[in-house]
Amino acid sequence: IGIPMNGSSSSSVNSHLSQNLGPVIGVINGSQVNQLPLNQVPVAEQSETMERKRRKLTEQETAKDGTESVVKDAVPQDSGNPCNSCHSDCGYESEKSGAGQETIEAGYWNDLYERNMEDETTSEYLLSYLTLRKYILAYTNMKGENSPDPSRESGISGRVLVPGCGDTEFSKSLVDDGYAPVYSTDISTSVISIMKKRYEKVKALKWFTDDALQSQFESKFFSKIIDKSLIDCFYWVKDEDTSVAAIISQVLSEYYRLLTDNGVAIVVTIRTPEEFLPFIDGDKKHTFHGYKNDAENGAVVAPCQWRYDSIKICTESNEDNCVSKDVPAYQVSDDFKPDEKFENHAIFYIYTLKKKLSS
Repeated sequence: IGIPMNGSSSSSVNSHLSQNLGPVIGVINGSQVNQLPLNQVPVAEQSETMERKRRKLTEQETAKDGTESVVKDAVPQDSGNPCNSCHSDCGYESEKSGAGQETIEAGYWNDLYERNMEDETTSEYLLSYLTLRKYILAYTNMKGENSPDPSRESGISGRVLVPGCGDTEFSKSLVDDGYAPVYSTDISTSVISIMKKRYEKVKALKWFTDDALQSQFESKFFSKIIDKSLIDCFYWVKDEDTSVAAIISQVLSEYYRLLTDNGVAIVVTIRTPEEFLPFIDGDKKHTFHGYKNDAENGAVVAPCQWRYDSIKICTESNEDNCVSKDVPAYQVSDDFKPDEKFENHAIFYIYTLKKKLSS
């Protein structure tokens, strides 16, 4: 399914958009790894309590000093598994060379998640909830919880949307921290069926097959939207006659429509401000390959009126820029320079978006 490139209006573009609510494939140093998920996690390993995982992560964070690696044991230095993350070298030049590739065909994602089910694995993309937890809590003004009530259906967070939820424990971890209700959506009917069954006793989790580019939910329905790797996936779409710029601009337009006036959207990505901000700020010059032609052809949606902020974070990685699940993340600053802290590291960005309301 592609986006017509013949000067279509945005409404006709919308009718041709099909969404890949799954994440990006592994690309290391500009080379495609494979079509496997970036980090397959055995379902059995997810039985460890969230509180125990938090304690382990805190110990790793507080153990660091200024010179020596403190999370080396948490990083698969000789891992034979697919890596958990891309890094900043996987950028525009890699895209032009065709190193990375994605599809917006739902069938591919149905097959992937069905194989995961058979193999008793899950697919984690970019970073896990535990790695991102302190940032998500801070930017959504939540404190987190240790003893959630599984029978609770709503909470102080308001409705939360997790688009491209996949088959990991990310949404369940949100509920464990007091977010409720959490609406997890994916274009894959298979993964939604799997997750409904897996978490049928958790009343605060709602599962829907949905297209993030043409969502079924009404406007201003969600107080919070947490996009963890979905937009990254769209950057790598190589389907014929499909405009990546149109896909990204459309999904961000949908986020704006779905968000309450006082809500917040969080986007976790490897994309730099130069790559991402022009999609939310019309005053920023676009460097994205092909954007100018797509805009002239009417295939992209103009940026909505967002207020935004961003931070740069890093994690330790192995020499191939592979990042292990639940590795600590640190904000990059003058006081924390990853080149001085780690032998190898990976870079990510967290963008917070709020509606710019007229006074």
